[in-house]
Amino acid sequence: MSPLHIKSITLDAFRDILSRYPAMVPEKLRDLDAQRYDVIPAAVAAIEESEKHLTKDQVEKLVEWKLKHGTFRPALLGLVQSNAPEAVVKTTKRAYAALWRGKSSHPDATPAMKILVGLRGVGPATASLLLSVLRPAEIPFFSDEMFRWCVWDEQIGSEKEGKGWQRKIKYNLKEYEMLLERG
Repeated sequence: MSPLHIKSITLDAFRDILSRYPAMVPEKLRDLDAQRYDVIPAAVAAIEESEKHLTKDQVEKLVEWKLKHGTFRPALLGLVQSNAPEAVVKTTKRAYAALWRGKSSHPDATPAMKILVGLRGVGPATASLLLSVLRPAEIPFFSDEMFRWCVWDEQIGSEKEGKGWQRKIKYNLKEYEMLLERG
């Protein structure tokens, strides 16, 4: 088993690899990365706990970040932009509050994601991104790379689903829950 496999990587090795990320980011993506990893999380953190939410501009910036880092879907940003600013604030506030409705001291992303997908242009992957800016250490972004790494050599569904980098992803809540179980 590779020392970088999810079942064998050490925390120190993971942190070492992650620390190299900023040097690898192309110049044209650095402003978006700053928004996604620093500016927007800091803005949300500064809001009183019961009022935490994202603005429409913040959601649009996060979706732009997602599209520049992954598979480009030309209609997605337009769908997100069609949401009313008040609807974005209200929906993200409800979703953030839903993270702690259970008995656990850890956030439960599933109910919150079900709320967020009510916004136009927001599916499970984008919903996970919107939640991850609130609790990045506890709520991972449902990226292609993260999912494929977490379930690298596991058989899911039929043989046609593939393994490793060839694995087909459905981007549904069930797959995100699989990622959470393994991550």
